[in-house]
Amino acid sequence: MEHVAREHRVRGFNVYDNLFGLNSEHARAVCAEIRRRRLDVTWECWTAGNLVDDELAAAMKASGCVRVGFGAESGDDAVLGLAQRGFTSEEHAHGIRALKSSKLYVSAFFMVGLPGESDESVRRTVEFAKRCGADEVTLSLHRPFPGTSVWRQPDAFGTRITQGAHFEAYVETEQLSRTAILDAATRGRRAETKRRTHRIPALRPLRVGDQRLTFPAARSRSPDTTATLVVRQRDGSGGTNG
Repeated sequence: MEHVAREHRVRGFNVYDNLFGLNSEHARAVCAEIRRRRLDVTWECWTAGNLVDDELAAAMKASGCVRVGFGAESGDDAVLGLAQRGFTSEEHAHGIRALKSSKLYVSAFFMVGLPGESDESVRRTVEFAKRCGADEVTLSLHRPFPGTSVWRQPDAFGTRITQGAHFEAYVETEQLSRTAILDAATRGRRAETKRRTHRIPALRPLRVGDQRLTFPAARSRSPDTTATLVVRQRDGSGGTNG
């Protein structure tokens, strides 16, 4: 970082570590070293809400961090447990509060279609997104990658996987079909869009390359139509995708 900043005058960095703060001592040491070397930089990173406390958030801000994104995944603790995510929605809420107390911009990412997903769990996720305090919320569809736990043993997670023509995966749960999952995500986006007067911006459109796509209208129910709209792939870390 120092070499690039001083030799090439680069001032912005993205720390591509999905879990910055997993080793809290190391994370604080990184922040302290940036300050000790007096690097005039800004940076952003990814983490999980259960890895951030007030002390680390303050250290990140003081060393130039401006934005933090993390996969909250779901607002339903039962779904998080079935997906073996290793954290709870309340832990994420605590992490967001810590980050916001240091005036950091927070982006929270959620998925629909995790093991155990139902209409009720989607509703809980949307409600959690409304109150969690994040500056930005993104809702995506769960698509397991080949080789991950849920891909290898879908029955163990109560899911069914259909593989598309281009190796893309479409997931169904015991409660929700493939089309119902897309409909649930659509309803979630509508609920978030109605919140324009609240603190969190409306959900951002999905992006594929240079194209920006929004969720379809409710009448777009055919599998062929939904297949073209399952565009954001998230694998997270550990759990169902580890």
